[in-house]
Amino acid sequence: MELKEIAFGLSGLFSKLVAVTELLGRSALLSNAAFLDEADTILPDARRLTENLSRELSKSAANEPPAMKYASVPGHAERICDHFENFSGLLRAKAAENIHFSDKAMGEMNYMIGRLKDMLSNASGMLLAGDAFTAEYMRQAELSVLKSACDFAALHDERLREGICLPKASSLYLSMLEGMKAAAWHLKEMTRDLLE
Repeated sequence: MELKEIAFGLSGLFSKLVAVTELLGRSALLSNAAFLDEADTILPDARRLTENLSRELSKSAANEPPAMKYASVPGHAERICDHFENFSGLLRAKAAENIHFSDKAMGEMNYMIGRLKDMLSNASGMLLAGDAFTAEYMRQAELSVLKSACDFAALHDERLREGICLPKASSLYLSMLEGMKAAAWHLKEMTRDLLE
């Protein structure tokens, strides 16, 4: 497989992850497991694509040294899949236990999902273009996700003390925030690696 084909394959992989993010967001908003079922069918495909592209990258790296810049991408994609599978499990637990988030918490969750989706879309484009502007944008976006997650966790703590949020929802909400922070970190690191 030529390097250009690998880059297009990796870009397509991140397009799949954008679709998963959209489905997770819809499920979070509407408490509808059908969206999770659909996401859970895409994630194994994304993992298989990651494995195939990783093998192709290994073969190409010997003949095409520029392929090395893509070497870390499959590993980061694999970890993002892990976080999305965990997120899906948390949403399933939320639905099964009939746990409700406050309107503010749902707004914060939607914001974070939107930021992550934006980062994934930009990562897909960066795999094809590899420009420094996008890499800087991704660095700033990851910082924004980190700051927002910390701010939202503090706001959640206030709501918890005021009785607006329930302790039962707390660990789910905070775990979701942590997973999104981790996925954003992998996206930032991946784009950094692409420019080295």
